[in-house]
Amino acid sequence: MPTNGKYKGNNVTFTINAVEYAAECKSVNIVNEESDDDFVTFADAAAGGGVQWYLDLEAQADYAGGTLWEYLWTNAGQTAVAFIIKPYGNATATADKPHFTGTVNLGPKPPVGGEASAVWSFEYRAEINGTPVRKTTA
Repeated sequence: MPTNGKYKGNNVTFTINAVEYAAECKSVNIVNEESDDDFVTFADAAAGGGVQWYLDLEAQADYAGGTLWEYLWTNAGQTAVAFIIKPYGNATATADKPHFTGTVNLGPKPPVGGEASAVWSFEYRAEINGTPVRKTTA
């Protein structure tokens, strides 16, 4: 139940292709930018065209099998990969605690590297197909 409109992301869960990766992520964001498409149809415009949505991640770099980094490396270029962000960590979406869903097209392989004696991390951006969905029911 909302209290004062302030949200603190402590219980976020994040899945991609039905695998949970919240333990590896520092930040997960759905953002939009003006589309580079130079030909927007009337139907595109009516549907909110001219905007491209992205899933932006910052995660720890762990190169072992079964990690988010390894999934993105192995599946680079794959399209229509399902994702779910559960900001409240709740199993079932509700009006007060929604989930955000969609599919992404994975881009190139994630980067490798970091600083000496530091935890290595990486940033990654995937293009969302269409508009993400704010889900408020099961």
